[in-house]
Amino acid sequence: MITNWQTVPAGTSGGVSGIGTAAGLAAAVVVSLSANWFGLLPRRWVGTSVLAAALGMITDSLLGATMEKKKLLNNNWVNFLSTLLAAAVATLLG
Repeated sequence: MITNWQTVPAGTSGGVSGIGTAAGLAAAVVVSLSANWFGLLPRRWVGTSVLAAALGMITDSLLGATMEKKKLLNNNWVNFLSTLLAAAVATLLG
């Protein structure tokens, strides 16, 4: 669990693992480099894109462990807010 580092069953909202985090970061790199390759993202913004994606991934876990667990948000809202934060970070860094 991202909030207290206790072991939880796979699929638990807010649960994180080293392999899952590494896979998420690898996906951020692949998507960002692909966007650059296809001319959708300038090379100088690849790092910003990866950073924003990583922060969105961490935010998703934090919101899942706190707000979704308490039934204050559902998964759709957690995804929306995590994506919104990632977009805001990318915009501010850009």
